[in-house]
Amino acid sequence: MDLVIALKNFNYKGLESYAQQVMDPASPNYRKFIDQKQMGQMFGAPQSDVDSVVNYMTSQGLKVTINNPSHMLISVTGPASSVEKAFNIKFVSYARPASMKTDTVSDTIYSPDHSPQLPSNVAVSVEAVHGLANLLAQTSSSHYVPPTGNEKPPLKGASNPNGGGASSPNFAGSHLTPWEASTYYGVDALHSAGRNGSSFYGMIYSPTSFDSSTVTYFMNYFYGVSPTIYEIAVDGGATDSGGALEATLDGQQFCGQAHNAGLEYFECPNDGVLSHYIDTFQTMVSPYDWTVCSDSWGWTESNFNYYYGTSGINSMEGVLAQMAAQGIAHYVASGDSNAVPGFPASSPFVTCVGGTDDPVDSGANYVSETGWGYDPYGGGGGGGLSSFFWTPSWQTEYISYGYRNMPDVAALGGPDGQGTSSFAYWVYYNGAWSYVWGTSAAAPVWAGSHVLFDQDYWTNRIGSLNGKLYQLHGSVPMAFHDVTTGNNGYAAGSGYDLVTGLGSPNISKLYYDIYGRPDLAPYNAWGTGPVDLHLTPGSTTEPLFFHDSQLLYWTSAQVNWDTTTDAAANYSYLYIDGGYLGALYMGAMSPYSAYPWYDYYSSYFAAGAHTVTMTSDGGNSIFETDETNNSMTRSIYVYPTLTKLTAATVKGGNPVPLRTFFSALLPKKLSDAIPIKITTDHTAIIPNVNFVKTNVSSPTLSVPTNAVGATTTVKLTVKYGLTVQKINVLITKN
Repeated sequence: MDLVIALKNFNYKGLESYAQQVMDPASPNYRKFIDQKQMGQMFGAPQSDVDSVVNYMTSQGLKVTINNPSHMLISVTGPASSVEKAFNIKFVSYARPASMKTDTVSDTIYSPDHSPQLPSNVAVSVEAVHGLANLLAQTSSSHYVPPTGNEKPPLKGASNPNGGGASSPNFAGSHLTPWEASTYYGVDALHSAGRNGSSFYGMIYSPTSFDSSTVTYFMNYFYGVSPTIYEIAVDGGATDSGGALEATLDGQQFCGQAHNAGLEYFECPNDGVLSHYIDTFQTMVSPYDWTVCSDSWGWTESNFNYYYGTSGINSMEGVLAQMAAQGIAHYVASGDSNAVPGFPASSPFVTCVGGTDDPVDSGANYVSETGWGYDPYGGGGGGGLSSFFWTPSWQTEYISYGYRNMPDVAALGGPDGQGTSSFAYWVYYNGAWSYVWGTSAAAPVWAGSHVLFDQDYWTNRIGSLNGKLYQLHGSVPMAFHDVTTGNNGYAAGSGYDLVTGLGSPNISKLYYDIYGRPDLAPYNAWGTGPVDLHLTPGSTTEPLFFHDSQLLYWTSAQVNWDTTTDAAANYSYLYIDGGYLGALYMGAMSPYSAYPWYDYYSSYFAAGAHTVTMTSDGGNSIFETDETNNSMTRSIYVYPTLTKLTAATVKGGNPVPLRTFFSALLPKKLSDAIPIKITTDHTAIIPNVNFVKTNVSSPTLSVPTNAVGATTTVKLTVKYGLTVQKINVLITKN
């Protein structure tokens, strides 16, 4: 049996408040992500509580499986007899009611004969125990149309070398391919800019097993690539393949937007044992370091509350808050039962993705869509008001119902209003092409697109977009397609609504509004924090950009994916420009184990281009997900850090060298190769100029006195390397 023990003295409200601040652009803690160790220091239960619980469980014959440094939850496993002894209970069983039956759960329910009891010195540290009963399994939000004949999806272009039909100028009356979805939602503009998910792994929450070769076939067919896929077993892994279609759909639509990304499926039993679902999210936050999760599973809020109660809500919400505070963007399908709030879709720490329908396009480019509701099959995109959670801070400015509103956003999910399922997504499943629809397709489209935001940012990850989405909706509405028609029990309308949320995305517009042009990233352009360098297979294609005021942390991990125990005395080594910097001792490792990322070297580097190489002296305990001894190399480029300047004053009429004028803005040591570009909103006064270090003293800035009044303000935008500086220049007469 697998149990999760919630610690009483963990500051749940403190973590949840901080996690909301991390997501809120109006908060001073916006994007100040924290790791598991920091969570433990800020909110965790005392070490004495952890020790008390661990020592007692061990003494009763139970083994600790997860004990994250956040000090919130402790997971243990052991036989039922040891569980009965530890908690002074006896298990009883009874027939499962028809209303609780699914294909993945036993026909028999087991549960304790009374509430668990612990010795008083241990009970004082325990808030709740999860996993003592097998109650209600999760369901997914997808609908399957069996294949008919040998029809194949079209490829992008004039002909289909794989035997499918030629791509059409629009997809009216056809099923949706990933490249059409990319065009429709503006993702292809980022693909064209070279953003495709390289060196990144997306996380798929998956309480089911499946055939991963279906995702490989799908991506080979459309894009000629074979994504690396890992299936990570949690609590013994999935016990059936009843949700294999869902897992297939999630991976295919995720990689359909992030072509070169790998996938990590986190698989657990879908048997109604709450601890299995909690453990899966716990495993995602540590030791793994990926930043995007797609999740198409859940319960209705009313069912979850009935079977698992407040303690279940609190523990699930706590681990979801950990994911948000750590900077993980978690996209969850809203469900396909119209205005029925689901969980965890209703959590403020996830981005809830609703469904649209009836797409109208022009050459696959966006024209319009409707909110998905009450289609001829009886389905509709989930939405409405949560009964669990109050309105989060970043929603209150736009909507004021008092409760968490859902969904946040939407994408195509409905079969179409005519009941022909003509807008279902293509999926390759069970050796044939077929069609699937549901918000389960919409969520991975959003999640895969988010990878293009995070693929090379690591410590500069954007995290959950929730707060930023609502901020941009108020200031840059073109980042969304406002869906104003449709009804799922609530009516869609202008602005936010409970059918499609803020609307469907224009992904490239969202990216540009957050980061600027792709070559002007990452987000943290001012060099105010450390940068993590992760060397993993395939990472050589993405150079790392940062500033000379930022520490570079060399990070790695130990893994052992085979059946043998790895001996100690393995080392990995780091070299910068061929010069040795340091080594990490890699200890012995048991079979099928992994240790989290460790920071074990840091340094500042001078401005310029550098080459970083990591090597190993042998053994299986090498870099993350890689059991080979090959060296790995990555290019880094260090920019001089700029001093922020928002205003300047200059007298008109006198020639002023640009180098002198911008002495407060530009560093003394400039790179020969980095251009400086200055644009202005008043070229008659200050012209647009481009220059580099070699001619930084020329041209000059000469403002004609007759071009200005007594005082005039000119708005300048200065671009240097990664940094975009906006300055208001006050010009006065002599």
